[in-house]
Order: sequence, then C-alpha cells, then structure tokens
Amino acid sequence: MNNLQTPEQFDDIKSGDVLICSIDEWRDGKPFNFDCHVLMKLNGGFDVVYLSGFRSRNDFVPYKDIIAKVDLTMPIVDIDGFSGRFKVFNRGE
Repeated sequence: MNNLQTPEQFDDIKSGDVLICSIDEWRDGKPFNFDCHVLMKLNGGFDVVYLSGFRSRNDFVPYKDIIAKVDLTMPIVDIDGFSGRFKVFNRGE
C-alpha cells in the first residue's frame, strides 16, 4: 500500500472547504491540529484561515500537513481531538 500523499488526493478541495491540518503556528517544532477554512489552492498546498485562541490566523499548509477534509457523506470518525464526518488523507507516517 502506498502511504505517500499525491496532489491528486486533494483535487476535490476548493475554496470554503473545511480541513483538519497540523500547523506549527509558532515555528517551535510543536505542531497542533486546527480546523481550517480553505481560502485558495496554491502550488503544493493551500492558503487557509483558522482561529488560534481569540485570533484569526492565515497560513500556507502543504499537502503533507493536511489530515482530513470535512465530508458529510463519510462515517463519523475521531481524529486527534476532532470528531465528525471526515475524508481522512494518508499522511505517509
């Protein structure tokens, strides 16, 4: 089984979609999972906006840091503090 992500996995993600992403917002090597709203697709990832505490933050998220996409047609799953209907992506770990 191929555990590596490919850009084709993310073809159906568009502006306005909600993703679960691993983001190292303080660049200290301690990433945290956030629910992010896609602003636009860029080469190699997505420009997203998310809430951190009481602040709205904007960041680039590469494909390798995308954990899941909200998809109401999928079964309910638990992902690192999030529970809902997600399309889970292989992160190659």
